[in-house]
Amino acid sequence: MHSLARALLLGFLGGTLGVSLIVACAGNENDRHIDDLKKRLETPSDTDVFVVAHRTCWQETAENSIAGIERCVEIGVEMIEIDIRETADGNLVLLHDETMDRTTNATGRLIDLSLAEVKEFRLKAGAGGDEAPVTNETVPTLEEALRAAEDRLLVNLDIKEDLYQQALEIARDVGAEDQILIKLRAAPDDPLTRQAAALGETYFMPIIRECNDDPLRDCMKSLSEAIPRYTKYDPIAVEVVNHTDAYLLDGIPVAKDLDLRIWVNTLGPRFAAGRSDDKSLIDPDRNWGFLIDNGVDIIQTDRPEELIAYLLQRNARPAAHSPSGSLRQNR
Repeated sequence: MHSLARALLLGFLGGTLGVSLIVACAGNENDRHIDDLKKRLETPSDTDVFVVAHRTCWQETAENSIAGIERCVEIGVEMIEIDIRETADGNLVLLHDETMDRTTNATGRLIDLSLAEVKEFRLKAGAGGDEAPVTNETVPTLEEALRAAEDRLLVNLDIKEDLYQQALEIARDVGAEDQILIKLRAAPDDPLTRQAAALGETYFMPIIRECNDDPLRDCMKSLSEAIPRYTKYDPIAVEVVNHTDAYLLDGIPVAKDLDLRIWVNTLGPRFAAGRSDDKSLIDPDRNWGFLIDNGVDIIQTDRPEELIAYLLQRNARPAAHSPSGSLRQNR
């Protein structure tokens, strides 16, 4: 326990959390477990909200780390989100920022360093920063991360540059292409969407953003009108970045009619109309609960353990999983 808020929330949710998490994670061999996760992803249910750990489970480990992946397996997260960038010699690694400064004990741009040079440095604990202690973890390659998650977690790749083809080839080599989700910030008729190499091989999700006063952000005025325009690409879900509740609520019935999951981020105040993780730790019913009550069934969070506890308390997540399942038939 590293914060009073976390301790209070977990205490509020009752003493059965540890037992529930063990039940959720135990009893499945890895191959059966990943099949179960895929089947659940493909069959949306009001009682099955998926938890996505943003940059892995970094609160007690390090951001975008192998230790963070292992922690996510331990607590029963369904999916991890990892950030992909390229080194000077063309290797793909997990790093959110362009520079090494915040999350490692190195300085400078990643693109100026070879993989061998990157591996000489260590990740900082948690979300990093000047005061964060240095861990024994190194920056993982995409291959290392996929092998760590293989058959145990679904993986959302947040690819920061035009590295989609290279990332897909690595996933193929590992044999993990059927357990990754590729998301795109592009309009339905954008060449980036129409020519996406991953279509048909991985899960696909468009990002749809509500319009505000930021002229640099691609946006769509109506969520209910935008969602059907992506159906020709067979998305598994739509990620919604909304500044108002009305925008989100307008599109959810359309997504449900199309058998699509709705993904929102509660990472901070600029997502989900301000219904953030921090607010959810204080008043989960008004924040996470509002989203769940209105049909959101994938939540990306920096507080995966607390969210899992809340979902279990609400019966919004299965306590035990049945094996079997596969990618959609047309994949």
